[in-house]
Amino acid sequence: MQNMDISNEIRDFFDTAYDVGSLAFLGLTTKVENPFRDQFAYYLYKKYSSSLKISREYSNGQNLRVDLAIIEGEKKHFIEFKACYSFDLLRYDYKLYQNEILKDRDKYTNKDLNNVTYILLSIRTDICPIEYYKDIIKYYGDVVRAFNKYSSDDQKKLSFESVNRWFDGSDGLIVKSSGSRDLGKAYNVNVYLDYFIIG
Repeated sequence: MQNMDISNEIRDFFDTAYDVGSLAFLGLTTKVENPFRDQFAYYLYKKYSSSLKISREYSNGQNLRVDLAIIEGEKKHFIEFKACYSFDLLRYDYKLYQNEILKDRDKYTNKDLNNVTYILLSIRTDICPIEYYKDIIKYYGDVVRAFNKYSSDDQKKLSFESVNRWFDGSDGLIVKSSGSRDLGKAYNVNVYLDYFIIG
């Protein structure tokens, strides 16, 4: 387990195990955290069940509840997920998701802090969806307002700048890895998942 690279596992998950077209649809119509997290957990279970325990909603029997736990004997690695949309990351002074991740960190004891990975997922589209889909696409008004100011490429650039500024090591956390994935098309727009692996 010590050699498990979460970044590589996510890339392999996209390449081998996930119908990314379904994630494009879900990313536009619901918070992508739950479908991504659950399918990623199942991917790890199928790949490692002979040697590791993979647990969703792991609890230590006291007051700790974890999105995903990877367990090998007495060794445990915990993964916490958060999901948002690119427009959430554009405002310089809007630090909701930074604070949410720091709040997750605060629930761990000092001995566990080095065994936690935080994954932030952000949905972005290539163009603004047409008004015909405004009752279907989640937070349609916020998406439109973002595109009134920024192109998709600019949204990506600013999102990456925001997250790297939030987690610059000053709070003990840094962005260890990041990337983008083309999820395909839904409702006539191309959908992308930008992800940040923080620890």
